[in-house]
Amino acid sequence: MKLFYFHVPKTAGSFLNEILGKQFKNSYFHIEGVGNFDTFPFHEYGFLSGHVSYTRMNEVLDLDEWTTLATFREPVSYVISHLKWVRKLADKGEEKRFLQHPKIFQDIALKMKEYDFSKAEEIKKFIAWLDSINFKYFHNTQLLYMHQTANQNNLSVQQVEKALKNLHQIDYIGIQENLDEFMDIIENEFSLNLDNSKKRKININENNYGFDINDIATREALFPLYEHDIAIYNEAKKIASEQQKLYLANGNKVIGYVDKKNDNEVIGWARYSDSLKKVNISLVLDGKVVNQTIANLYRNGLKIKKIHPTGLCEFKFIVSGNIDLSSCKVYADNYELPLSLENTIEGK
Repeated sequence: MKLFYFHVPKTAGSFLNEILGKQFKNSYFHIEGVGNFDTFPFHEYGFLSGHVSYTRMNEVLDLDEWTTLATFREPVSYVISHLKWVRKLADKGEEKRFLQHPKIFQDIALKMKEYDFSKAEEIKKFIAWLDSINFKYFHNTQLLYMHQTANQNNLSVQQVEKALKNLHQIDYIGIQENLDEFMDIIENEFSLNLDNSKKRKININENNYGFDINDIATREALFPLYEHDIAIYNEAKKIASEQQKLYLANGNKVIGYVDKKNDNEVIGWARYSDSLKKVNISLVLDGKVVNQTIANLYRNGLKIKKIHPTGLCEFKFIVSGNIDLSSCKVYADNYELPLSLENTIEGK
């Protein structure tokens, strides 16, 4: 299994990169910007994170072979946080970080010092200045990460629809405001032991520079920067809520097969049709349980064929000793799994 995290800035991405990166250690890499991916060794990594759009990655990677994640944030707080992040570059004491960023961000950070962001008219003037230099990175950025186009000046309904379609291709969707629930799903789904009890404020800027999220005039002035992000956020929130319900639901109906049974191993898959909880699997001989496991291994074919949304429902028993596997039965909870007619593993 390989993970790809679409790191939308200012959506708890630094926190996720830190704790998931520890799980993969030397097999983690963070992509900055678009770059030239023609010679990039994607296959060498188990976990990739990137400030890069779904559109771009779908051009260079077979994303069906990766388990994908993305996080999103309430649009107004997102825009303000993003603007504060750039403005902070021009603060005293940030000289080193200032020089580490591209010149366009340096120029914008210095320009932002000229505006009083506690006033709606000043916010409008700043956005007009951004438009005058044709800089659209702050405009509907969350949508941009789902569908990047050559022309961001006039986003069409079709472009928004494409972004929403790409959003539905992401395996795991998290909302920053409900990060605990998202992390519970990730931890359980991948059988990880995450240390997420630490303070999650990574890359937080406490200086508001005058921005007041509760001020109606401020929200209206910022509207051009988030008007299309509203649709992305609302759909992401809906998907995240539906995923959460499936992980909390107690499954009633098990589906699955034993795909392979030979002298020393039994391999198959099992899932609940009405829940994403993992299924407990038992290997039984003469009415006695001889081994147990959980159907939580990754099989690419199960994901591609839409049998399971993420493909994480395979199980495997490696048996040593004098156990006659031909006489063994496999149970998913209390349901005996049938032997697949092909007796082979699809999608390996």
